[in-house]
Amino acid sequence: MTKTTELYRILSADSKTEKNFYFADRGEGMLQGLEKGTKRFFLVDKKSKKAWELLDKNGGFSYWD
Repeated sequence: MTKTTELYRILSADSKTEKNFYFADRGEGMLQGLEKGTKRFFLVDKKSKKAWELLDKNGGFSYWD
């Protein structure tokens, strides 16, 4: 499992170009991310600089702590 800070780094680097992910601003420093070509769904907290995978590539719930 990717650490929340490492996942944030990957997603925030892509947020300007949207090369690999689609993003939607959800207010209060939060972004919703969707990986292109899969059903992977992410929640990104720009304030704490952390991100979590909520759904895996098949659309199933991911484990997170």
